[in-house]
Amino acid sequence: MKNLKEFKELIERYETITLEEIKTEWKKRKDLNFGNSSDYIPYETANKLTGFGSSSTCTLCLAVKTDFVRCGDCVYAESYGCVNDSNEKTYNKIVNTRTPKGLLTAFRKRAEHLRNTYKEILNENK
Repeated sequence: MKNLKEFKELIERYETITLEEIKTEWKKRKDLNFGNSSDYIPYETANKLTGFGSSSTCTLCLAVKTDFVRCGDCVYAESYGCVNDSNEKTYNKIVNTRTPKGLLTAFRKRAEHLRNTYKEILNENK
């Protein structure tokens, strides 16, 4: 795995992001939607603040990217991917949140899940 450093940084980002940061970015995303559907505001906010949700912005994907994303080189390769199996629930919680406070909670839950699920990898490589 080639992105353990970035993985640790992402977990820390999920743990330290503030409600104020989320509210500020949420408002920007809402203003850019010009009254259109707000379904994408949580996703766009998460993406802007953490790189969440796209291989072209994800800090983990970018760390293993050559000409294309090399998922086998990612920490998530240990568990079938970033949005599959046990990782899917917390991923979807981020996507489906409806408020800035909900997004903060979803980020914290994602961090907790990642710390617990990848405990061995994180502890082995301190």
